[in-house]
Amino acid sequence: MWAFKRKIIVYIVFFIIIALIAIYYINKFTNKPPTCFDGLQNGKEEGVDCGGDCQYVCLNKVVPINGLWAKSFDVGNGFSNTVAYIENPNYDYEVKASYKIKNIDEEGVVLNDVTRDIVLKPGEKKMIFIPHIKTGNIKIKRTLVSTGAVVQAEKKERFKQKITVASKILKTDGNQTQLQVGLRNLDIKDVKNVEVVATLSTKKGVVFEVGKTFVERIKKKEEVKVNFTWQKIIDDKDVIIEVYPRIEEE
Repeated sequence: MWAFKRKIIVYIVFFIIIALIAIYYINKFTNKPPTCFDGLQNGKEEGVDCGGDCQYVCLNKVVPINGLWAKSFDVGNGFSNTVAYIENPNYDYEVKASYKIKNIDEEGVVLNDVTRDIVLKPGEKKMIFIPHIKTGNIKIKRTLVSTGAVVQAEKKERFKQKITVASKILKTDGNQTQLQVGLRNLDIKDVKNVEVVATLSTKKGVVFEVGKTFVERIKKKEEVKVNFTWQKIIDDKDVIIEVYPRIEEE
């Protein structure tokens, strides 16, 4: 009887050893460590830790971001507001790059310049607003925007705007003009920190006024009203109104 039990124990131990060896080799070949962060070009990578199955995209596959236009507006008392419109032409990649905005006077002297990093979602266009730039008695003649090389690109879903512009009403009240904008949250959850920039332009596309406001929260499926005010009378017949909402936490 003891001899029989000993055989059973030997068989059990033998099968356990075989099972452990099998598990080891299965794990070795099926759970290979990721290669996208090892500092080497291997596997299906098209470069070092980029392309192929990696989340990051090789930078030679990425189109640079564009500075579409920039302009400054005298708001009185020696101050100006500056805006610039920047786009990511890559519809499948979120990119990180930089931009520079320069204000130049009539003599060609750079009055001020701002350089900042920017992250743009796939296909996103963003309005940059820089308020209250002190210029004193010197007038800004030109505003230029330039963009730096993309330093990081990542595969992401195409940008979808969660906030839509439901209404735009421009009206005068005494010696001022007010723009009332209705914003609707299309998302199934509340959104926070919504930056809203509005521009007024001629039919030829020349922007002549700009404003910015901020909404702390818009509840899901809710519509809210925001207002912009300019201390002048603006004829609404020939004005093109553009509104650019953006959720800052995205």
